[in-house]
Amino acid sequence: MKKISSLHKVDTLIVGAGASGCLVAAKSARAGQNVLILEAGPERKLEDLFSSQIWARKLKWGGAHVEEEGNLKIGHAFNSGYGTGGSALHHFAVWPRLHANDFKVRDTYGVGLDWPFEYAELQPYYDRIQKEIGISGDASQETWRPPGDAYPMPALPVFPQGRIIARGFSARGMQTAPIPLAINSVPGNQRPACLFDGWCDAGCPTGALANPLVTYLPQALKAGCEIRHNATVTKILHNKPGTAVIGVEYVTRNGSVHQVLADTVVLAAFAVQNARLLLASRTDKFPDGLANEHGLVGRY
Repeated sequence: MKKISSLHKVDTLIVGAGASGCLVAAKSARAGQNVLILEAGPERKLEDLFSSQIWARKLKWGGAHVEEEGNLKIGHAFNSGYGTGGSALHHFAVWPRLHANDFKVRDTYGVGLDWPFEYAELQPYYDRIQKEIGISGDASQETWRPPGDAYPMPALPVFPQGRIIARGFSARGMQTAPIPLAINSVPGNQRPACLFDGWCDAGCPTGALANPLVTYLPQALKAGCEIRHNATVTKILHNKPGTAVIGVEYVTRNGSVHQVLADTVVLAAFAVQNARLLLASRTDKFPDGLANEHGLVGRY
């Protein structure tokens, strides 16, 4: 490989063009920051999506195969998204809220660990994002729903199989409600209503289902954000004292290696890839990888 050290520097560098990466990019770019997204996969556009289970497989398994180490070397690909939009291109858009007791499982049930904050701290953000994205549902029927604003759009219709299931629950005295979905039941947020053409996990070609191609990525690009596809980040760079991250190193499809410096680096490349990057960024100061002083990165 030919190594190219770039003097290019940005305010915020984001690894991954999925749901989280595009959201951070939009907020940062609209705040006036110089933002760059590095995406390992190819560029995908709304017109590339088809309501087909064959296409769904391409979206889910499109990344490079990974060969495991050991006696049984098996090649596989992570079902985590690859290309513009990441895994948010093939999700079913089911967006329920966590309940208050979900944050206190140790205290409530004696298992696991409690979160370091409570539902009340997240509630304003739940309320905000459901307006920005557009959630369809009926909060009045969700008797178990934690406090928060009502959904901004009415629920999508319940189809015959759902009504049959609901009757069974009702016969046992149990309440049901339409699932809260990040899918437009009516036109909104410059997106059409759902056409019910099926196969949401294949990518919604109309844009009714909220995915980064029709939510935060357009906002980021309009505000001046740059996105580079087929740019696989291989290492996180830190300063000489080891007190701050200063950028990343990435490789392109033709094998050339580049470095980009940034004031802020955001890892938004899915749990597996984020952990891989931290572990791959070994140096003399961090022989076990970044943020891995206790050897827990990638284990939980």
